[in-house]
Amino acid sequence: MKMVLFACYLIACLFLPSSAFAGQRGTLQTAEPTAASSKMVRAMWVWTAQEIMKNPSEARQFLDGIRLAGTTDVYLYLTAKDFASSEQAIRVLVEALGSLDVRVWAMEGSRSYFSDEDGPAALYNALDEVVAFNRKFGRHFFGFHSDLEPQGGQGESKDLFHNGIAASKLSVEQISDRKRIVTDWLRIHESLQSRCNAGGLKYGGAIPSWADLYEGEPLFASFQGVTKPVVEFLLSFVDQYVIMAYNTNPSNVLGRVKGEIELANAMKPRPSVIVGLETHAGPGENVSYADTPSKMSKAAVVSDLAFLTNSLKGQASFGGISVHDWVGWRDLPGAPHELPALDYSVPPRETFRDRRRAP
Repeated sequence: MKMVLFACYLIACLFLPSSAFAGQRGTLQTAEPTAASSKMVRAMWVWTAQEIMKNPSEARQFLDGIRLAGTTDVYLYLTAKDFASSEQAIRVLVEALGSLDVRVWAMEGSRSYFSDEDGPAALYNALDEVVAFNRKFGRHFFGFHSDLEPQGGQGESKDLFHNGIAASKLSVEQISDRKRIVTDWLRIHESLQSRCNAGGLKYGGAIPSWADLYEGEPLFASFQGVTKPVVEFLLSFVDQYVIMAYNTNPSNVLGRVKGEIELANAMKPRPSVIVGLETHAGPGENVSYADTPSKMSKAAVVSDLAFLTNSLKGQASFGGISVHDWVGWRDLPGAPHELPALDYSVPPRETFRDRRRAP
């Protein structure tokens, strides 16, 4: 283990000698890098933290790729067990990212954390470990990011949500099932928000793009004595609302994020809405860049990212773009390259037309 830690630390030091980072190695208070705080977010989901920490070659490739992609935030998948077994390796990786002016969010999430399966105890334990880590080492984690989706079709989970059925078409039993799972979803988010606030962390979540409109109908919930659209509850529970708007046509993406952004624009406090793009192989053509022949390159992602950012930059709640995920981005054809600077002198494009659920 000592050799692994030394290798990771050596890679970080070798990787960060440029003048941009000179003098920073001795002061690694990385919770809120000033440059990242003032930029539009360019985030990356990272599900392979353990592999990165154990493999020096992967660590170098990851840090290099994050820097060249202009990444401001990473969502780093870490369980409570990871903190118990790899605390020092996590510290090295988080400090290396902080020296690149990248904000690090610990990430956890699974369908199993709903109450019809294992429940959220392990999820809350992971958050507790992040808070304890920050207190011990000087607040290196900026926030906690959850990935919780209530719909069926995830592993062996029972479909209590009843996928593909509009609310008006549900049977009495199905209405009860959906109410149960959605209420649980909201309760977990509310609890995570409260725990993050108490622990000095920002809270964000990856949210399906259908949360505001499911099968052509608004999705409502009754929670804490109030009945209103589910999306309004979810927006109120997070600092950063990351929409999984996965589609390789940026015009379709704009339609998928319309409802959330317009609602968030009017909120106080106002959450930051981040638009998610998919690059991991497997979800299918027109969903992931890795599965869409005409879009199978880093250059295509960069082009669409710029289009979306210029289209949405006039929206008060729009915070930036997130790419799912590091492995998908890494494996897309094309050499890593700097993302283009955005020209803020260009007026925003016409953003929202009637294309909310274009396929």
